[in-house]
Amino acid sequence: MISRRQLALSASMLAWPARGGIGWAKADTTGKVLRVVPRAEPLVFDPHQSQANVTSVHAAMVYDTLFAWDANMAPQPQMV
Repeated sequence: MISRRQLALSASMLAWPARGGIGWAKADTTGKVLRVVPRAEPLVFDPHQSQANVTSVHAAMVYDTLFAWDANMAPQPQMV
């Protein structure tokens, strides 16, 4: 059975020649702004009130990353 790591490595090796084989792209570290372009505009921002996927994605990007749990299950700030 193939492991996830082997699958990811194989997929990246197959995709590498398709992009021209020219070095790896470097991340732009000059700016501090994260820009997201959703497929649609959320009409309702409460994920409990709306079942639309764009609402769930918006809530996950904004609210779920404010805090995270560490190994001791204590809340740790991420974006706060």
